[in-house]
Amino acid sequence: MALRNYKEVKVCELVNFSANSRTHSEEQVNQIVQSIKEFGFTSPLLIDEKNIIIAGHGRLQAAIFLKMETVPCIILEGLSDAKKRALVIADNKIALNSSWNIDILRKEISDLKTFNYDLSTTGFDIAEIEDIFTDVMPEVFLKDYDDKFQKTSQNDSAFLRKKKELTKEEDKASQNFKYPYKDYFIDFGDLFAELLPGNA
Repeated sequence: MALRNYKEVKVCELVNFSANSRTHSEEQVNQIVQSIKEFGFTSPLLIDEKNIIIAGHGRLQAAIFLKMETVPCIILEGLSDAKKRALVIADNKIALNSSWNIDILRKEISDLKTFNYDLSTTGFDIAEIEDIFTDVMPEVFLKDYDDKFQKTSQNDSAFLRKKKELTKEEDKASQNFKYPYKDYFIDFGDLFAELLPGNA
């Protein structure tokens, strides 16, 4: 397969694909920004001959935020309108069809933490990391959380655990009791409130 044309294109000359169905939240664009800062612009945009973006809308938003004047692009020439539209979808969807080897992922994240590496650059937030380590959070994670981060993490975890316990009780009650659910269960807002940050 022949190499595609590659060039730096001015950000102001790039055009969003009008039928792009993929959206990028502010949080995700910020993750891309942090990734570019940490690793550089590692993934060129895919564009057609008219500088219309086929893949890389989120990266363009990040580049604009970083006030980059140009971004690396690969030019896909000769694609029909149907192929462009299909590729816009495929470029996003196919990546979503992969999965994680959880054992390897746990080890890699733990190793990165021992290097004092900023895990936010991986795209995982603390809640997702807690989901990965479903049994016990490794000691290395618990040593150096800053006070705010640690308190938020602990309270959020306690809140979720309590919520799961109450959900199990609710399910059991709905099966064992004939009278209405609302008559059996009172408002648990006060119970949850004491678990939230600032109420400890």
